[in-house]
Amino acid sequence: MEKIQTFVSLAGTLSFSQTADDLYTSQSTVSKHIAALEKELGMKLFDRSSRQVSLTKEGEYLLPFARQVVESSRRFDQAVEDCRQEQVKTLDLYAIPTMTNYDFFKAVTRFMNQHPEVELVFHEGESSDLAKKLRHPQDLLFLRKWDSKFDQQAEYIAFEDDELALFVAENSPLAKRDKVGLSDLNGERFLTLGERTYFEAIITQACRQAGYEPEFFYHGERIEAILDMVRQQLGIALLMKKSVSQGQLQGLKRLELKEQIKSQLCLVRMKGRHNQTQQLFWQMMKEWQAEGKDSDSE
Repeated sequence: MEKIQTFVSLAGTLSFSQTADDLYTSQSTVSKHIAALEKELGMKLFDRSSRQVSLTKEGEYLLPFARQVVESSRRFDQAVEDCRQEQVKTLDLYAIPTMTNYDFFKAVTRFMNQHPEVELVFHEGESSDLAKKLRHPQDLLFLRKWDSKFDQQAEYIAFEDDELALFVAENSPLAKRDKVGLSDLNGERFLTLGERTYFEAIITQACRQAGYEPEFFYHGERIEAILDMVRQQLGIALLMKKSVSQGQLQGLKRLELKEQIKSQLCLVRMKGRHNQTQQLFWQMMKEWQAEGKDSDSE
């Protein structure tokens, strides 16, 4: 199969070096595969008499059939993998660090209690990094969306909304208020999460709409570190309201913003064939989300 794959690749590039790069191998291996295939078939597939590699008449005739063989092999390998996946009782869930602060985690906990036979493996990452993980139908992501654009190749379950809130030290002059506008924060030092979270871009855009350029004093990866700096009155923080638990508010005050800047927490997977374990998890998450909406409407 490797020899036919090499033949198809070389026919597309007409370059031994490019084919070697594409197949993650060496030029000598490409040459050996082609020579071995030509010997096996008893005919030349490429004309290498000049600097420019070209297909022979026989090579041109056989190429469409070789492509069919390669495609059939790829589909067979995929079918084998699908069969293996059907037996898998492990789920990999890639989620934002504050997942446990949201209703989604309650749904996950219920699933784990009801299905102890399933091993759920958690992987933590920021939304911008998690989006890159969505490559295969078996991938599951729980991330934060800041816009209403949806990938047509993906399926979404929207669990809940969250909005930006202001966190200040309890003895800050701002703490005397219950609600502030972004224009009131002009001149303040902003403490924010790193750029992989999109927070800086969202805050910058909102402050510009309020008429000024925000001054970022600190970019961090951990919410608790930012809250500690706020307690020391080193600056103020705009964070998602639900991402900070009640127990983390000691020495702090949380204020509502006059401007509503919302994000949506979603479970995401690629469209396609999913194994039974993932389908069971997905269906239970949909039921939880529907129950939540029903209770909200009552």
